[in-house]
Amino acid sequence: MNPTIYVACLAAYNNGIRYGIEFDATLPPEDMLGLIGDMLKNSPIEGAEEWEVQEFNDFDLFNTYRVGGLQHIHDIACFLVEHGELGVELLNNFGCDVEFAKQLMEGKHVGEYDSIEDYARQYISDCYELPEFILDNINLEAVARTLTYNLIKIELHGCVHLFHHL
Repeated sequence: MNPTIYVACLAAYNNGIRYGIEFDATLPPEDMLGLIGDMLKNSPIEGAEEWEVQEFNDFDLFNTYRVGGLQHIHDIACFLVEHGELGVELLNNFGCDVEFAKQLMEGKHVGEYDSIEDYARQYISDCYELPEFILDNINLEAVARTLTYNLIKIELHGCVHLFHHL
C-alpha cells in the first residue's frame, strides 16, 4: 500500500480552480504542513490560507469521514503500510480507531485460520492428545462457535483472523 492524500487550496477551489498537492500520507505531520504551506504560497489566488484534504488514495477505507487531522491521517497511513489489507479491515470495522487496531495487532491476534473450525481443531489438538479418529468425530462447528464466541473475527481472502477483545 502507498497511501497518499490530495490537499486542495480552498481559495482556488471556491473560484472554480482545481489546485492542490498530493503527497505520501506517511510523512510526519510537520512535513505535511510544510508542503501545504508551500502549496498555499504558490496558489493562483493571492493570499490563500485555507486548505482541505479532499482525496484519500490507496487507503481503501469506507469511513474517511471519521479521519481527523494530519496526525490521524499519518497514523492511519503508517498502520496501513505495516498491516496491509488486514489493517484496512480492522480500521473499517472499528471506526478508524488506530490505537485500538494497534492494540489488537500487537497482542491480541490469535492467528489466521482457514475457518473457525480449523481453529477449533488446532485448539483441541494443542490441549489434548486425541487419536485422529476421535478428532474426526467431534462436532468442530459447535466447538468453534463456543471457542470463538468472545473473539473478534475478521474474514479476509477466504481466511479468518481471530483476535481477543481488549
